[in-house]
Amino acid sequence: KLRDRHRTLVPTLLFRRSRSFARLRRTMAPMASKFAPLALPARRVAGFAVRGVHSSPPAPQDKFGWGKTEPTARSSFDLPAPGFGDSKESRFAKPLAGAVWAPYGVRTSGKGARHMLTHEARTAEIKEWMEGDRFKRTFRNYNAEDVARLRGSVEWPRPASSLTATKLHELIRNLREQGRCTTTFGCLDNAQLTQMVRFAETIYVSGWQASSHHSSINEPGPDLADYPLDTVPKHVEKLFKAQQFHDRKQFEAQWTAGDFENAVDYLRPIIADGDTGHGGMTAVMRLTKSMVDAGAAGIHFEDQRHGAKKCGHMGGKVHTIFIS
Repeated sequence: KLRDRHRTLVPTLLFRRSRSFARLRRTMAPMASKFAPLALPARRVAGFAVRGVHSSPPAPQDKFGWGKTEPTARSSFDLPAPGFGDSKESRFAKPLAGAVWAPYGVRTSGKGARHMLTHEARTAEIKEWMEGDRFKRTFRNYNAEDVARLRGSVEWPRPASSLTATKLHELIRNLREQGRCTTTFGCLDNAQLTQMVRFAETIYVSGWQASSHHSSINEPGPDLADYPLDTVPKHVEKLFKAQQFHDRKQFEAQWTAGDFENAVDYLRPIIADGDTGHGGMTAVMRLTKSMVDAGAAGIHFEDQRHGAKKCGHMGGKVHTIFIS
């Protein structure tokens, strides 16, 4: 991509930035001296230099057919466009059958060159996750192959609540081994959150609290779970964003002071009350997804019939039987 103007190498669009041009000159210097006895034109010397910058030996392939190393591009100009329908000759344009795009935020061991993940590698990782110690008592009537087929053509990063969910699982496992329980209570707002994280091991968002304090229709009432479905997820999201804000603020202050002692764990797991699920099976699924996306580390549901839910001190409960 170079032109010879009056024996001076002038960079074109690819090398217009000063750093790239300086790097090109450093690379060309030994090349030019090497080929000087051959009296090669400057155009050919530039061609050798450009190939020297961008050429590399073929990358070793893994068992899924992808390169074991990531591409070493100097800038965004060096990478082909991400091939969702483009016509460029790249692995984006013609991936293996069933392969998906795994962005930079996805941490996976099976990701190959150009951040592509084969269907086999994707299914294997889902299976490994489903059969982990955390889910050894969980029964599923579907397998990893079913999940992989329903995830679409992009392997999106896991939600931020996956971190606090892991913390909650470890906390409950430790409590079981120690033979003790943990005490928590409903968190009404962000100010209360900043106080709770210093003493409580978890943050709770209760249905009664939602009914009486922050229903999304601003109509308080008794603990009957008759508030809108999105009430608790919205409150969880507000608290979770406050947790992340105070964590960032504390981390920056610690770096400035150079002191990382006595840090407060603002990212305490949030446990949310799902009440009766606010409807049938699809409503429960939507509520669960909303809770996960909002930042809940754990959810619990009651065995009462939807529409007939009563608080613990009320009579007339109608119970249902959960069949797993």
